[in-house]
Amino acid sequence: MENNVYRKLSIKDVKRMLCIIKIDKIYNKSELYDFLSEELAKFLNSKILFKKTILFPEDFNGNKDLTFISVLSTSHIVISTYTEEDCTYIDLDVAWCSGKDMSKEDLEKILLKYFKKYNIERIIFL
Repeated sequence: MENNVYRKLSIKDVKRMLCIIKIDKIYNKSELYDFLSEELAKFLNSKILFKKTILFPEDFNGNKDLTFISVLSTSHIVISTYTEEDCTYIDLDVAWCSGKDMSKEDLEKILLKYFKKYNIERIIFL
């Protein structure tokens, strides 16, 4: 049986982006991260093979954090949220080796589709 989806990768081909993004608390909805993951995969010329959302118990203020995991045909996307009193932080970990490059500007264009206000606190490309 031939595999037309998963591509065998070499570690030398892997690219990675790690970043922390600050957003308004009201935008912390699990379906947004599903759409964001789909958009990132599309940009990176990858397919999502599997995805799962893990919801954590509410804190005393009713805030519920989550981790969203997408397994891509070229690696992975992991999105975790951390809710503070006045905002939510997104920890975004994207790894790929599709030959496509991503810049901070590319990420900003994608984020604008889902969040009216955001601030990229830290970003690292490996």
